[in-house]
Amino acid sequence: MSNKNIVITGASKGIGRAITEAFAAEGANFFLCSKNEKLLQETTADLQARFPNSNFLAKASAPMANPPFELGRRSCLSQTSAFLTLSITC
Repeated sequence: MSNKNIVITGASKGIGRAITEAFAAEGANFFLCSKNEKLLQETTADLQARFPNSNFLAKASAPMANPPFELGRRSCLSQTSAFLTLSITC
């Protein structure tokens, strides 16, 4: 997965984080999205320390209630279209 670029929404915990860790162990690069900005920043810092061969960019997207999370996901994707190899939504 070296030099592959992946967008993961829901990346700060659970399945999204587990998928990120699995691909990071293989050297992929990431644009991470999450609704929880603080947790996303903590997760990103942890991942950067544990997986120095991967690159991580992070963006908190809007909570589901206002505006809908789908708009946040689209925002993440629209900012990364040239970057994208794979998109995973969790």
